[in-house]
Order: sequence, then C-alpha cells, then structure tokens
Amino acid sequence: MALPVAFAAPAQAEESVDSSDGSIAIFAVRRLKTFPKDRFPTELVYGRNNRPTLHLMTCGGRYDETLHNYDANVIAVAELVDSRDT
Repeated sequence: MALPVAFAAPAQAEESVDSSDGSIAIFAVRRLKTFPKDRFPTELVYGRNNRPTLHLMTCGGRYDETLHNYDANVIAVAELVDSRDT
C-alpha cells in the first residue's frame, strides 16, 4: 500500500482542500511525528490554533499480529499557505 505524499515525502507535501464557497485551500506539511496510541496528542490535534491548520493521521509504529492493530499514530500537521478561487 502506498502512503499519501504527506506521510511519504512530507518536506514536499501540499494538500488541497475544496471549500464550500468554491475556493481551494492549499496546506503545506510542517511537522510529521509518531505518537504511541496511549499518548495521543489531544491538545495538538484538537486544541485552539492561531491559524488554519490541517491534521492528517494514519496508523504507524509496530503492527501487532495478534490484536490486528498498530501501536502508534502518525500525525502530519499542515498549515494554510495559499488559497485560490476556482
């Protein structure tokens, strides 16, 4: 399975989000970090922020064959860098 660019090559990653008003918001990945599942960074992901921020999450770390589960979350933090009208 191929990883999304935000996780595979975060230094070059940009994610586009279509807005309800027809504009497109462009976010650039600024940080990529792995957190153990038992230490999920709630404040980082759900806390207040001074600027528009996008958090992308996927499973990571070690895969437990018995539990069929990964032991960590990989979180990419992206910040708004541009917006375009369509």
